[in-house]
Amino acid sequence: MTLEELIASNRDPRELKLALAVKMRIQGLKHREIQAVLGVQSSYISRWEKRYREEGCSGL
Repeated sequence: MTLEELIASNRDPRELKLALAVKMRIQGLKHREIQAVLGVQSSYISRWEKRYREEGCSGL
């Protein structure tokens, strides 16, 4: 499953938010930009981006 498929098929708000945060980072957005849109902390973004890079979508 790709990140885009995960976002499109997921109905869990928490999982959707973390997948969107990872996608936004991959697209080059800075932490402060993602924080403003999603209302999450920088540590949240870093944790899930790292996990995605290590484990792919299954880590999310």
